[in-house]
Amino acid sequence: MSDLPRKAMTRTAKLAALPLGFAGRATIGLGKRIGGRPADVVASELQQQTAEQLFKVLGELKDSHA
Repeated sequence: MSDLPRKAMTRTAKLAALPLGFAGRATIGLGKRIGGRPADVVASELQQQTAEQLFKVLGELKDSHA
């Protein structure tokens, strides 16, 4: 049996986690803003964390495809 379907499912799950991770970080960011943190600081942190997650996931996909 080929590993192809399993790899495709793993890849799909990793990609599906990207918007879920963003939504979670955005919710935490909203809480920080309500707590008094400046919006620009929260937005910057959110962008940084999202970029880190994106590069991590894309790197994992690249490594597993090779």
